[in-house]
Amino acid sequence: MRTLTPSTTNQAAVRAYNLFRRRMQPDLVCAVPEDRAVPTFVTGDGWEFQGKASEAAALQRDFDVRAARASVRFNGFYLYHAYDWRGSDVAVTAEP
Repeated sequence: MRTLTPSTTNQAAVRAYNLFRRRMQPDLVCAVPEDRAVPTFVTGDGWEFQGKASEAAALQRDFDVRAARASVRFNGFYLYHAYDWRGSDVAVTAEP
């Protein structure tokens, strides 16, 4: 298990992400920070809302926090391949 340890010079806040899964490729995930707009390609029929996860929870699986932060900085979202999505023990909460 990896641990998120912010440096003393960069106290970046831990983010929460909305997670969207590609219907035809369920291991393809788009993580969008809660404070960012959802990209238009995700709002189509090809994607479904999977739930929410914090960076700390997402660290338990295939989520790379450094890559996510860089991708969000430049793109507003983070696309990644979750190799074991269905068997994941990531704490994901679904919207009611």
